[in-house]
Amino acid sequence: MLRRVSAAPRLYVDDTLCDEAEAAALARALAEEPLEPTDHGAWADLPPRPALAGVEARVLAALGAPAEARVVRRLRRYTPGQGHPPHEDRYLLGGLTLYATAMLTLQAAEAGGETRFPDAEPQPVHVRSVAGRLTLWLGFTAEGQADPTSLH
Repeated sequence: MLRRVSAAPRLYVDDTLCDEAEAAALARALAEEPLEPTDHGAWADLPPRPALAGVEARVLAALGAPAEARVVRRLRRYTPGQGHPPHEDRYLLGGLTLYATAMLTLQAAEAGGETRFPDAEPQPVHVRSVAGRLTLWLGFTAEGQADPTSLH
């Protein structure tokens, strides 16, 4: 069940959508995935995978999105000391605008690993890295305007 963490940005977490065992199984299924290294981690866009279908369907249902909604699957791996520079997830991809980000943590960080929303209102929010945790946020306000508080 989604639990609201912040109203600005519209930010939620769900610790029941995927348990640790399923997260570990997904991590194993994706362990050999070739990733593009960057100076702040490594990543790859993934095609549809049978191993991801169940969790994707639950994420879409949690969002209230139709089952046929376009899903962009992006796998990221960070080593100790790495992290993504602050940014907003609001861009065009294939002529469509990314509206919501659903991040599923497959392995918790031993230390750190938080996703930080420094401009959240009324105060900054840090979402801890927990295996199986879904963190979901929207880059737009309910009125359809770009939401600068979604910077993370």
